[in-house]
Amino acid sequence: MNNLVIIFGAGASHDVLQGEGVHVCNENFRPPLTNGLFDRKFDDLVSDFGSLGELKPEIRGHVARDKSLEDFLKQKRDFSPNNKQIAAQLAGLRLYLKRLFFEISNRFIPPNNTKTQQNNYVSLLNHIKILGTNNPTLITFNYDLFLDRAIHQVFGREFWDINSYSNDLTSAKLFKVHGSVDWVYFIQNDSRREIESLDTAARWISNRETHKRELKGGGLFKDEEIIKIDEDRLSDYQNSGSNSVIAPALAIPLPSEKDFIIEAHRTLIAQELVNVSTVVVIGWSAGDEHFRKFMKEHIKEDAVDLFIIDAPNKSKAAVDNLSGKDAPKWKKITVHESGFSGFISDLNLIKQVFG
Repeated sequence: MNNLVIIFGAGASHDVLQGEGVHVCNENFRPPLTNGLFDRKFDDLVSDFGSLGELKPEIRGHVARDKSLEDFLKQKRDFSPNNKQIAAQLAGLRLYLKRLFFEISNRFIPPNNTKTQQNNYVSLLNHIKILGTNNPTLITFNYDLFLDRAIHQVFGREFWDINSYSNDLTSAKLFKVHGSVDWVYFIQNDSRREIESLDTAARWISNRETHKRELKGGGLFKDEEIIKIDEDRLSDYQNSGSNSVIAPALAIPLPSEKDFIIEAHRTLIAQELVNVSTVVVIGWSAGDEHFRKFMKEHIKEDAVDLFIIDAPNKSKAAVDNLSGKDAPKWKKITVHESGFSGFISDLNLIKQVFG
């Protein structure tokens, strides 16, 4: 099969392990679904971010009423768009997400554990490789490093800089639409005062012009502004030996964002969607209205098959969102409520989708 696009959401990383790997992983660091980003098991991490302490009970109360985290953050942002305290809280949220998914990427699936290296991302890419699918386009809304590492394991790909994610023509293109835990940019600290805490770093970030654009729902970065940082520096927020702050290049979970984390990816993904013949959605509820409209703008009507892979009782949101008026008009929609693990284990289904 040619012209394949696979889109991964939080449900894919949440269900990334099966078999022996389940027994050796650190369950406390299983990747959460969006509404679980502030689960009590992450309280120790949240405690490092003083400004988020005020948001935590509000978020938990909102989620407990079956409301989405995205809607809560939108209400918070829109309540007072120019409020410095709210801006600092949203910047602090980005620092927290970087720290959280750094820990998840290294503690749920330890990179050097042979039993967990054979995870669902690795299995998926191996199936695609065996079936001879040429250069699929992989789009993920996740911040973690599981898919990146799987591409390295299966295809031997190294990601040295931002351009290296999308310029490979022999294995797979990877687009991390909302950023990555190891993408950062530097903010000059002209005052030369020491950044003594994460809350102080959050205030610096919230005052940066690009973050103000984010609060208004605009684009975040040009490719040259973002640096892929070594993993041993991912827990830092101050650039050692200089007067700059290391800020995470992440988009926080807000509905209807008007741009991608990297502006150039808009054009590159559009080029892939124009020629796509099959779209596979794994663990993505498709709640991002902007991205649905973006897909509709570029995907040919009645020409593309859509496969939705999700856990039982979780697929309804994706089906509703991807069959609505602001979504592409598909040739056929096929739903499999087997979850990522069930999908990977069903070789007949794999061949049906990718063969």
